[in-house]
Amino acid sequence: MTRLAWTIALATQLAMVVWLAVFFIGYGRSVPSAGPEQAIPIGVGVAGFTGLVVVGVLLARRQPGHPMARLLVVPFVLATAAFAFSAWALVAHHNAWWPLLGPAIWVTGWLWSAGPTGLILLVFRFPTGRSAGSWWRRYEYFVVATIAISASLSAFSPSTRATPLDLPNPLSIPALVYLDPVNETLTSLLVVHAAVGLACLVLRYTHGDAVTRQQLRWIATAGAMLIMGVIADAFLTSWLPEALGIAALPAAIGVALLRYRLWDLGLVIRRAVVYALLTGLLLLTYVGGVLALRSLLPDLLPEILLTGLTAIVALPLRALLQATLDHVLYGARRDPYSVIRALGHRLQAEATPLLPMVVTALAESLRLPYVAIELADGSIAASTGSPHDDKAVEAQLLHHRTELVGKLVAGRRHPAEPLTPHDRSFLEGISGHLGTAVHSAAVDEELRRSHERLLATRDEERLRIQRDLHDQLGPLLGAASLRTRAARNLLGTPGRLDDVLAAIGDDLNRALAEIRRILADLAPGPCDGQGLLAALRWHASLWTGNPSLRLDLPPSLPPLDAHIEAAAYRIAVEALHNARRHSRGSQVTMRVRLSQDSLHLDVIDDGVGFPAHIQPGVGLNSMRARAEQIGGSLELRTSQGGGVRVRSVLPVVTS
Repeated sequence: MTRLAWTIALATQLAMVVWLAVFFIGYGRSVPSAGPEQAIPIGVGVAGFTGLVVVGVLLARRQPGHPMARLLVVPFVLATAAFAFSAWALVAHHNAWWPLLGPAIWVTGWLWSAGPTGLILLVFRFPTGRSAGSWWRRYEYFVVATIAISASLSAFSPSTRATPLDLPNPLSIPALVYLDPVNETLTSLLVVHAAVGLACLVLRYTHGDAVTRQQLRWIATAGAMLIMGVIADAFLTSWLPEALGIAALPAAIGVALLRYRLWDLGLVIRRAVVYALLTGLLLLTYVGGVLALRSLLPDLLPEILLTGLTAIVALPLRALLQATLDHVLYGARRDPYSVIRALGHRLQAEATPLLPMVVTALAESLRLPYVAIELADGSIAASTGSPHDDKAVEAQLLHHRTELVGKLVAGRRHPAEPLTPHDRSFLEGISGHLGTAVHSAAVDEELRRSHERLLATRDEERLRIQRDLHDQLGPLLGAASLRTRAARNLLGTPGRLDDVLAAIGDDLNRALAEIRRILADLAPGPCDGQGLLAALRWHASLWTGNPSLRLDLPPSLPPLDAHIEAAAYRIAVEALHNARRHSRGSQVTMRVRLSQDSLHLDVIDDGVGFPAHIQPGVGLNSMRARAEQIGGSLELRTSQGGGVRVRSVLPVVTS
């Protein structure tokens, strides 16, 4: 179809809408089936058809040849024409001079099928306009065949159920009355066809990407509403539930267009959606109000009152619709203080690092698909989402005083849609504060790295001391012990010298054992090569005497960061050392548990416990400092039945 043909289709649709409005306003009192109980559902349904036609024409002009364009325009122009012919037939029946009564009745009797056909195929083929597969294509043929047979039977049936006011069909064939049960059965299949269409939509949803799923989710909701409306019509005398389901379809497509860039029509339709909504709401209010007030007020007074009311509410309603649409599309860009307030609430409620929280808040508040903070060295400090492509981003420089600290990168809502001046103004306004935050985060990160370097240097120094003691002092003491034993063997008669030399040997042996213990404690990575659990079991194997030691360890742990393992090991050793010296109990239990993000280490004794007011000593302060240095915590608690529990909770960082 050419551009002229699409324009003619849209003009025809709008002309039929005007004709229906004139019909209900002009003949609301004199013509049967023209009162509010018929005008409201028909008006809602025709508004839904018109919305679909408008979207189809815009799609055809934007992307000529798109298969969804015909599906959105042709059946719903014909469905609106069915209502227009029905109104024509009612006027012609009421006024003898009005022409074409018979053709209008005949067309109305079978043209009703255009609406169900379009709605069902729309659900089957959304959003590509093509079948989901060969099986689905065959079922679509079956749908069209059943509806075509039903429409053909209705066109020549003597039944009056599809004609206005049950007027007789001028081209009826009496013999076809026996096929009315067949026609009713085919009509009842419409609900089944719609349900199968929803199943097809679910299949597309399961195989689609994230954006496609968001688009289909809205259409599936509207389709479910339509099916429920059709079912409700079977139990109600009003056509309103089905009409609301029809009107929900263009609304759902509108959300998919504006929020999820369906068919790339966001730029086109966004400029007209406010005025379309405004016109539709005012028209429905005016027509419905006139029809409702006519039974209460004299002639022309309802029209005068509704005209004045429409003039009064038009501008405020437009402002409200514009603000609502802006919030849906662009978020809180016109209200930066709300973004700051939301960010402040998050900072108070969540223990999340600042920069990831900032980019998440900006992306959610401004409806941006991608926001990132890029540091001056090119690394990404924090990000959320993903851009459409590398070119669909815009950057705002971040400064701290005069120093360039990074960039705030914002992804466009659509590759062909640059950020608006309001967006840029908002990002520029927040970039000054964000530059300070990035600088503070960089300082914190440098402090953390410096602390890690300090820990590494300390461990390297411990390794050097350990090596010197092992390689130098250890062999000397061992040799002294051997020489003492040799001197004893050379003595002819044991005496006081023998006792002295024996004591020297014992002292040297104890010194050697103590040096070995010091060497073990000085190891920078006591868990190196074996892991935390193996190191704890090895230390437990050296435990002798009272109190007894019981281990409650998991079978295994994932590889942890060396600093975490070292801190956990030294905290455990210090807690066991304190229990041996101070608890005066009979048993000490060491327990290790791993949760999703924390390592829990408990050392529990059954001794006398601590007094009510205890002054922390070097050991306790050392354990607490080790835990806090790596972002953990340490808690000391005395149980009521006696004994002490030392609990350390350390962050899990896998190696």
